[in-house]
Amino acid sequence: MWTKNVLMFTVLLFSVIKDVEGVKRTTRPCRWSDIEFCERFLATYVGNPSNWHEDKDKKNILYCDFVKLRLNCLESLNCDADDTPNSRMPLNITLWKQMLAPDLENMINLDLCADKPRNLIKSDRSDPCSEYSVVKRCMDELSDYLKSSYSMTCVAMLKADRCFINESARCRRQRTFDTPPLPRHLQFQNPYRIIAHLGRCRLIWNPNLYGRQEQWRIRHSKDYFSYF
Repeated sequence: MWTKNVLMFTVLLFSVIKDVEGVKRTTRPCRWSDIEFCERFLATYVGNPSNWHEDKDKKNILYCDFVKLRLNCLESLNCDADDTPNSRMPLNITLWKQMLAPDLENMINLDLCADKPRNLIKSDRSDPCSEYSVVKRCMDELSDYLKSSYSMTCVAMLKADRCFINESARCRRQRTFDTPPLPRHLQFQNPYRIIAHLGRCRLIWNPNLYGRQEQWRIRHSKDYFSYF
């Protein structure tokens, strides 16, 4: 089952961008404003200390929620995702969703999310190089990064890719938890790299959350730079 906060945010998301009953869905091309809406939505969620976990067994949940909400937002955009990329908005949103979905399902099936696994993956949690351990280490690291007042939603995903590569190399193991390799002509369509290269990877600052973040850090004996 989803956590209460994720469910609340998902309901809010659908209420904001859901088509009006009886009105034909638009087929306009997706715009940068659609993507920016999702990023602001995500930044608000991950920047809210109510969604943070410090317990070592639950810390990873924040990153799982982050991926889940991003996928939900992309799936709910009121624009024609199949009509991308184009010169004004060069992201392939259909490919983006195809990249996210199997990773999210794998995290859920490793029992690393709040959701109940549909097809539980058996993995030795005591082995530091098991699939469970490798994925959890990266999820913990990324969850900590997202708690920083200066974390960026697009950077988090670039850091995720690097973490999984490095952890797999350190353990000298096959990345069974990764998505299948993209066709050669699509390898340069990584959405996060495109966002960064075009200068659209920006800090989304929410001053209303800053005070709550500081109070959370004080309660958990964390200094300002703990997650910087």
